[in-house]
This record gives sequence, C-alpha cells and structure tokens, in this order.
Amino acid sequence: MPDHRDMSREPGYAQNGESVYGVPVSEHVADEAEDFMHAQSSIGGVMIGQYLCSLIFGLIMVAQWRSLGMEALMAKEDDITNHNRGWSNAYLQWSLHNWWIQALSYLIFWTCIGMAIIAISKKMVQSGTAGNFQICCCLESICAVCGCCQCMQYGCYLIVVAMFVASTGDAATQCNTIINYNNAWDQTPHGVSDGNGDGILPIHGLQTTTGGPAGGGPQFRKCIELVDGFHKIAINLCINLVIMVCFSGCAVAACAFGARTAKEMEDAIDDEEDGQGRFGTNKEATDLGTNRAYY
Repeated sequence: MPDHRDMSREPGYAQNGESVYGVPVSEHVADEAEDFMHAQSSIGGVMIGQYLCSLIFGLIMVAQWRSLGMEALMAKEDDITNHNRGWSNAYLQWSLHNWWIQALSYLIFWTCIGMAIIAISKKMVQSGTAGNFQICCCLESICAVCGCCQCMQYGCYLIVVAMFVASTGDAATQCNTIINYNNAWDQTPHGVSDGNGDGILPIHGLQTTTGGPAGGGPQFRKCIELVDGFHKIAINLCINLVIMVCFSGCAVAACAFGARTAKEMEDAIDDEEDGQGRFGTNKEATDLGTNRAYY
C-alpha cells in the first residue's frame, strides 16, 4: 500500500520537488504545471481587465449624459422627433447611459469566476489526476469557441455604433431627416389625386437646415442638442468596443493556451505514471511516497 506521507517534510523533497502557485509538484511536471496555472490565471485576468475598462468608460459616458442634459431631452424625445422613435436603436440608447451597470455586473461575476478558476486549478494540480486535465482541455476548447463568438458579437456591435456615429456627425442634416420623417406626409385634400392611389400626398420642404419653420425654431434646436449629445457619447462607446474586441481576442488566446497546457499536463502525468519521468520507474516513484507526480 502506497505511503501517503507529506513528502514536503522529507529530506529529499527540496532537491526533487518544486512549488507552483504554492502547490508542491515534482520536477517532471513543474514546467507544465506552471504554464497551466499561468493560462488559468490569465483567463480571469483578461476578463476582469475587459470589464474594468468597460466600467471606466461606462462611468465616463454617464458623466457625459448628465453634463449634456440628456435626461431632460429624452423626456421630450417624442415632441422633439415628432414621435419618430426609429431614428436610433433602443439598445444603443440604453447602452449610452447604462453601460456601466452591465460592466459592473460582469466585473463582479468574472472576479468571482476568476478566483474559482484559480482555486480549482490548484486543486487539480495538487491531485495530479490525468483525467481531470482531459476534461479541462475540452472545457477550455469550448471556452475558446465561445470567446470567438463573443469577439464577433462585439465586432458587429462596433460596426453598428460606428455607423451611428458617422450618421450623427452632421446633426443638422440628421435632424431634418428625423423631423421630416413624419411631418413630410399629410392627407390629400378631397378630390386631389396623389398619383399612386394611397390617398396620401407627400409634402416636401417643411424643414430646412438654415430656415423654414423648424430651421430656427426651438424644436429644431432641441433636436440638434439631442443628436449631438448622442454623437459625443457614442464615440466613447465606440472606443470601448474596440478595446473589448481586443480583450475578447486575448481571452480566446488564453483559453486556447489553457487547453494546450491542460493536454501537456495530462501527458506529463501519464509519462510519470508510466515511469518515464525524471524520477525514473514506477517503483522509484512509489518509494518516494506515491506512483504519481505529486506529493
């Protein structure tokens, strides 16, 4: 029956064993264990860094939202835009002043998950069971695929936000489009044909950028403030999304590295158990206290 004594107290341990993240391991798997632990810690670190950055940008956007008086403008959005809610995406509007809530939630979540990953990984290294690392390799591969999907998701959202930023660059032109969307149509007077049989006659030229009823009116000026405010805040969201795409790419790399190092750990443990490690045969490993790579 194998002797399960704490070999860290034995005279030969200091010469034949090493410590990785506070976990004693044999020399044969020390390099693989160190790479494995680095990979696991980097996954949590990347995700925490990603959402910490998002939280910072979210707070900046909240400050902008308040300083530009967006809350008061949004309260009168229907009056300003003539009930044209289609001029911007609803989720985009929510993101511009509530991004920090999502970022904070994910930051707390990944802080807890990151600590759990480190604790579980240390336990795996300490137990030295090859099957655990095989399962970990599969999970890390799935993590890498999910990371690719998240990266593409942020990339698509970045395109949407970038297009919004481009479209709101000229606030006056945008406001003409917004206000005219509903104002440019009116019921055709009785007996007048509109030419297409739908009974609606298009009425053009109600708003202009320099004159006309809305050109110098309060509605048009409020619309300019609204669109310009969204434009300024969306620029920060756009920058944040670029950073998030980069972080997501790093997370994919970390998961892929984790899958590779988990496989290397599995192979190293199998070699040790087969007597091909630096401690020689299984009998020699057993004489040291166990037929595995750990003490």
